[in-house]
Amino acid sequence: MSLTVWMLVTLARAATPDAQRAAVHQAWAQQAAQDRARRASTLARLQAETLVGVELLVAEGTRTPVQSRWGHALLRFVDADADALDDAVLGFVADPGGPTLSLWSGVVGGYPVIADLGPLHWVMATYVRDQLRPVTRWVLPTDAQARGRLVETLTRWSAPGATDPGGYTFAGNNCAWALLRYLDAAGVAPLPAARGLGPHIPTRLPRHVQAKLRPAPPIPALGDVVARAAGALGIPFARARAGDWPDDVSPLLGWPPDDILRLLLNVDVPAPAAEALRGALPENTRADLVALYGVEPLGADAYGR
Repeated sequence: MSLTVWMLVTLARAATPDAQRAAVHQAWAQQAAQDRARRASTLARLQAETLVGVELLVAEGTRTPVQSRWGHALLRFVDADADALDDAVLGFVADPGGPTLSLWSGVVGGYPVIADLGPLHWVMATYVRDQLRPVTRWVLPTDAQARGRLVETLTRWSAPGATDPGGYTFAGNNCAWALLRYLDAAGVAPLPAARGLGPHIPTRLPRHVQAKLRPAPPIPALGDVVARAAGALGIPFARARAGDWPDDVSPLLGWPPDDILRLLLNVDVPAPAAEALRGALPENTRADLVALYGVEPLGADAYGR
């Protein structure tokens, strides 16, 4: 779970009676169990033999909450045998271990860092659909041996009680620095010689990875198409994002099919407007989610050293 969730839960807990506090703890326990299951199932599917490449993904920052202002760094394992949206994605996050978050503990390293694993479609839903963040992609050149070491190291770092990831500190061992340490531990890219603040800022991470990263096509922000829809319909962005649309969506009916599909798949468009938009699509149009999200693998040759 993100730090944002923990902060919101903590605030809610402070203002609720005992019964509601118990409900908060129960909800947290259920979510924590789901998160553990997601990580375990993703790791179990990760096989070095079927991997063809590795990508560094950087979700751009947002103004709020403060811990998201500098972005988030992730690693995608491109699997030749899986649908692209099922590719495993790794990030490093703090684990508060309960629904109460101490910001001080997050600063001084009071929470352990854990390897947070999930399928690419879960990452896309979190950062692109829900948070409207653009995501940049970079190829991290690897060969089969390097990919094998990455999986082996990840398995070790994901074991119960593993101490390799260390303790979380906001401006120290955060998602960016933990990822650099992981690459170093796997013998894929050494830690940068120069420290400073740069290697700890996720949006600056590509320039600090000690490997010859190659840019890949970025994952477009859903917010762009929502903003264009809001402008065309003459409504505020917040209304368009929330699905508070007028019945008349004629200004959108001539849009490219892919843009209409992005709206239908990611915004809760009200029934009359959704029906009109579907009617504007060419007959037998099918949504290619991999293409719509812009996460097509580049091909095995593009990922080699």
